Amino acid sequence: MAIFNKLISVMLVCAMIISLHFDACFRDPRTGLSAGKEKVVFWTPPFVEVQTREWFTKWTDKYNEENDDGIYVELNFIPEDAWAQSINAARADGNAPDLVFANYAAVPLEGNAGYYVDLNEYFSEDEWSDIHGYVENMINVKGTRYIYPAFVEPYSVLYYSKSKFAAVGLDPEKPPKTWDELIDYAERLTNNLSGSDKVYGIQLPPSGQLGWVLWGFQGMAGSELLNENWDTPIYDTAFNRGLFEMFRTIYKNGWSPKTSAYTYNEINQFANGRVAMQPCGSWGIGQIKNGFPGILDDVGIAKFPTPDGDDGVSTAALGGWGMTVSTDSKKPELAVKFMKYLLAGSEEIMVDFFQGLGYSKFSGRKSVDAVLNTGEYAGNDVYSQYMLDEILPLSVPEPCYPWSFSDTFAIKLQEYMLQSGTIDSVMASLGTLMRAYVGSEETAGKNPRKA
Repeated sequence: MAIFNKLISVMLVCAMIISLHFDACFRDPRTGLSAGKEKVVFWTPPFVEVQTREWFTKWTDKYNEENDDGIYVELNFIPEDAWAQSINAARADGNAPDLVFANYAAVPLEGNAGYYVDLNEYFSEDEWSDIHGYVENMINVKGTRYIYPAFVEPYSVLYYSKSKFAAVGLDPEKPPKTWDELIDYAERLTNNLSGSDKVYGIQLPPSGQLGWVLWGFQGMAGSELLNENWDTPIYDTAFNRGLFEMFRTIYKNGWSPKTSAYTYNEINQFANGRVAMQPCGSWGIGQIKNGFPGILDDVGIAKFPTPDGDDGVSTAALGGWGMTVSTDSKKPELAVKFMKYLLAGSEEIMVDFFQGLGYSKFSGRKSVDAVLNTGEYAGNDVYSQYMLDEILPLSVPEPCYPWSFSDTFAIKLQEYMLQSGTIDSVMASLGTLMRAYVGSEETAGKNPRKA
């Protein structure tokens, strides 16, 4: 089966690359559009929520049917497990897709490496001034803008069951605020909830996602894993030691499931009643609204607890996605026409996106928010407004240094959760690896966001 899956991935990569070579005469089986239009190739991950894929398809089809730009957009959903192989192979061949949907964390380094077109010349100052300041800070790399934003999403929100809290004597309106309270709640919920199936107090993030989930905790600590010049790792701190101990205590005592069939991107463990608390991104409430509406009245949301309950510090990293134009594109002007239509044009299109996802992601555009934050849309949505008022303002942009630093930090945390080594030995090993990455990744002085 493994060999078969690998073969399928290789065939997919080959098919994607070959398709990029042919942009003259074609006929789309869905729309019947044929010769006479210039093809623009667009790649995006499929994302977890089906509503995202439906939105991309709906508005791409509409553009293909109605545009007067002489353009046909070929929309391709590239599976996450084939993404890196596919995009790297296309770039090596000099045929990266015209348009790439990318996350903000990857764009600064990839843009500086020459993969993306500077979009400044394609958008007016009035169009750029429509972008929220905190989003502008994420997409502006020393004056260069490689990406036009689609949405942002804070991804450390604590979801909890009000009825399960009440069942063990916890106040449903008082979620845990400190790490000690989180540990206490996890223990009480695990040990005192009865039923035919075991219920755990909390679902800790699965190991495969810890690397990026922990960016929110680094924001909470007030420092990333590298200093501003990217020449010195920051790892053995009182905060990180406390973080490692908190995770280990919950995991070792069995107050979180040891495994999960779902990723951090999915709220299913909580929605299915298997856990009483689950950290997830803001998108979790959209998944509940669309997939598990029967539990909505029982859902509480809160900021993830901090070490001492301080309300004034960040509890979440702020991620997001937008659209880029590849430097391989032979027709960037045409690619930007579709980009403007989808992301920078009529507010109706983006409002449709946020509405379909239950207002669980947030716009980068002021004009779109002016429509969204009315009573007709998200203005009366208590979950959206809580995240807008309490979580998003303190969220910090996800870091853009090489993935190896975040991945190693997560691996060492996972080791400490599973094994009996000392915190001193784990921190020493982590430091050795991270210092080596500073050299092998040649990060010193390369921070693209440093003034």
